[in-house]
Amino acid sequence: MSNISKNSDVLNLVKKAQRGCQQSIDSLTQLANGTMFAYIYRLTLNWDIAEDLQQETLLEMVKSLKNLRKPQLFWSWLYRIALSKVQHYYRQKKAQTISPAEKERLLQKSLRDDHDELKNLINRELAEAVVD
Repeated sequence: MSNISKNSDVLNLVKKAQRGCQQSIDSLTQLANGTMFAYIYRLTLNWDIAEDLQQETLLEMVKSLKNLRKPQLFWSWLYRIALSKVQHYYRQKKAQTISPAEKERLLQKSLRDDHDELKNLINRELAEAVVD
């Protein structure tokens, strides 16, 4: 099958799916499944994250397919959704990190006032491992 017929097949599937054809939605999902996983995995280099974001991408595809105004741009639209999911994941992950000042404050709480340097050193190393 040539690329032109593949593109026209995808275009027909998209149009049918937009009209509510469940079989076309299922076919598009199967078609996009491996492609989206490979793309997301290349961006994250993490199998588990890629699987999760792939599922989120496909779910968003199914929910938003009716809003796609140019069905011929299905693939670029879907890649943008996937990229957006990856970016959102990393923005959220960055927001969950502890600032250096907050980390130091937490580490200071691990020190004891008993002036036992060895215990303080062990407690600090343990606290660093926990905070990190």
